[in-house]
Amino acid sequence: MKGVPWEETKRKVREADPGWDSPERTAEREAGREQLRAEIADGFSSRTLTRPRYSATSS
Repeated sequence: MKGVPWEETKRKVREADPGWDSPERTAEREAGREQLRAEIADGFSSRTLTRPRYSATSS
């Protein structure tokens, strides 16, 4: 798979949607990213990240 330069992608997006990188839309995207980060952090903190305990004898 061939990579595409980010500048080329931005140019195409701006052609299709000139308001794509407006300050309002940029702020909306950043707020969404921040919300996702908070949800991920909350998910990790609410789980117990310990190894499961296995019995040496079967029941």
